[in-house]
Amino acid sequence: MDSQKIQEIEDKILEGLKLVHDRLIAHKIKHDQSLAYSYNGKLIVIKARELHKLKDMIK
Repeated sequence: MDSQKIQEIEDKILEGLKLVHDRLIAHKIKHDQSLAYSYNGKLIVIKARELHKLKDMIK
C-alpha cells in the first residue's frame, strides 16, 4: 500500500470518528445527559448542550 492510500484510509477513519462523536452528542442532548472526558488526568463531566455550544463557538 502506498502512502497516499494509507492517508486516504486514515482520513476516512477520522471522518467516521467525527461523525460518531457528533451523533453521540446529539443523542446525549436529546436525553439531557452529560459526557465525561479525561483531561490531563482529571475527569471532566460536561452537559452535552454546553459541549455543543462550545463546539459552535470554536467553528
